[in-house]
Amino acid sequence: MIDQYGIMIGSGFVILIIGFLGAIGFLIYTLMEIKKAITEFRDFLKFMENRLTPVLMETEETLKSIKKVSTDVGDTTENLRSFSSAVYDLGNDVRGIVALISDFREGISLKAVGLKAGIKAALNVLAKQLKEGR
Repeated sequence: MIDQYGIMIGSGFVILIIGFLGAIGFLIYTLMEIKKAITEFRDFLKFMENRLTPVLMETEETLKSIKKVSTDVGDTTENLRSFSSAVYDLGNDVRGIVALISDFREGISLKAVGLKAGIKAALNVLAKQLKEGR
């Protein structure tokens, strides 16, 4: 009976050792595959870094250019606003000058009409006096 149990225990022990060695082999294979995947992932990250660095630098330059253009557009808009305000003020000044010239012209025209009427009245009086003999 002891021999049967001994053989069973020995066989079980051998099977246990074979299973344990198989598990260790499987773990070693899995660890090697994980190491290989990690190495490939590192290579991929280095590749992406090398590819993305110029893109990021160009994007930064593009953003700086866009900011400069936007600032220039803002400055130009402000200058146009100031220019249009100055043109509006100039238009108001020109209207005022035109009104003054028109008033001056009307004043001269009224004086000319008054002077003409005065000369006509004086000539009528003079003609009348000449007819009367004075």
